[in-house]
Amino acid sequence: MRPSRAVPSPSTKGSRPLGVPILASILILAGIAIFLFIRKPASALAMDAGKWGDDLTTLAHELPKRHVAPDTERPVAAFEADVESVRTRIPSLTRDQIVLEMVRLAATFGDSHTEISLAQPSVGFHRFPLGLYFFGDDLRVVATDSEHRALLGTRLVAVGQCLVPAALDRLRPMVSDDFGNPYEIRHSGPALLTIPEVLGGLGIVQEGQPVRYRFESDAGGDQEASFNALPFDGAVAAMTERVLDTTSGPLFVRNRDDWQFFASVPNSHLLYVRLNRSLDQPGHESLAEFTKRVGDAIATGAYSTVLVDLRQDPGGNFHKTEPLNDLLKQAVTHHSIQHIYVGLGRHTYSAAILLAAGLKHDCGAIFAGETPRAVPNHQADVEDFELPNSRIKVSCSVKLWRPFPELGDARTIPIDVPAPWTWEDYRAGRDPVLSAVLTH
Repeated sequence: MRPSRAVPSPSTKGSRPLGVPILASILILAGIAIFLFIRKPASALAMDAGKWGDDLTTLAHELPKRHVAPDTERPVAAFEADVESVRTRIPSLTRDQIVLEMVRLAATFGDSHTEISLAQPSVGFHRFPLGLYFFGDDLRVVATDSEHRALLGTRLVAVGQCLVPAALDRLRPMVSDDFGNPYEIRHSGPALLTIPEVLGGLGIVQEGQPVRYRFESDAGGDQEASFNALPFDGAVAAMTERVLDTTSGPLFVRNRDDWQFFASVPNSHLLYVRLNRSLDQPGHESLAEFTKRVGDAIATGAYSTVLVDLRQDPGGNFHKTEPLNDLLKQAVTHHSIQHIYVGLGRHTYSAAILLAAGLKHDCGAIFAGETPRAVPNHQADVEDFELPNSRIKVSCSVKLWRPFPELGDARTIPIDVPAPWTWEDYRAGRDPVLSAVLTH
């Protein structure tokens, strides 16, 4: 599932100390009142229950009709009964709760390509400027805004009064696990925990109230913080403070805004090639042009090994990456390159999985990193349709790919060289995949 968007919502920065001037108190109360006004129930918004019911009817009709395998996870009749249950509750639900019920209904189809993205403007959700990442069972702050820089590296312990494991359990129905892959929640859960409409709509926090997070440092001290909710893109742009320097830091974060990047690894014969998206980046060279430059580098004869890092690649269009697959296949065939490694991680998905499979089968690639969030053989081509009143777009799998036929119905892609990130490695800028490839 993909995250969301939003309207600014006031937040407090901690318990108000005794002796705060009366004017400040009035301003705080006024801010809370504005927040509560913004969070009116569905009946107070432009769309009434009847229009939401019409959208629900469209969802119920189009998803089973368009989906390539609608009965895979559960019978269509069970989905239809679920829809009617939601319909009866629409008048008593807030707008956010109605949207989340539709998100949940899409997720019941089982494959994570079939979804309602919360990032689309029609949903109107918001996000806090808080970047979280799981290192083992610790959910750490790896990015935030300048106001909360002191939180970098701390562990998120609770959202409101809800501990993180319990909050993730509340989120699970919103997230398709791609037919049993256990890693999807580790990918989607952290982002969902930063969306106030999700937290309130699911009862993780009290709906309509400012969201307070509790963090713990390695020294053992606790601190609480709240954030201003921003439109989704605005929240991402506001996260200017990061654990790692993206200009001169390690290769896996360097030039992070570039979808394609490659560099020589010092004191080795290794060429590092990173794809953060399997698409042409607007305003940049095409993937085909990027691939040509990679080919020119290989042609110098300076490299015996190539590491293709797909750990941050959520997919795009597999056909855009076919030239890179063909280039590396030819390099291995003609012995200009001896070894191909592919870095996989929890964010590797969709078209990136297809590229990884091609490199495995055509080049004998060795997979290093951690298990991706996708099952091996249920990658999909996706089409969107739009709900008539809310204009919310729904994505639906219409064609299936089986890039790893030898793995059958396995739920995970095997990793040849396990190399997950630890917090100690990450904060020191050490890349476990690159280290594993250099010593393998």
